[in-house]
Amino acid sequence: MEKELERLRKPILKKADKSLDELLNKGYFKEKIELAEHIVKTYGLPKFDKK
Repeated sequence: MEKELERLRKPILKKADKSLDELLNKGYFKEKIELAEHIVKTYGLPKFDKK
């Protein structure tokens, strides 16, 4: 029964928060954003169960 409950828990993807674009345009967190983009391009996004 415990494993059945684990399968029900899936991540919920929400829409991107557009209010954060202002911070991106100002150059805050530039190194972290570049690193995140590099990781996504290199390894891709995680694959979730499609059951």
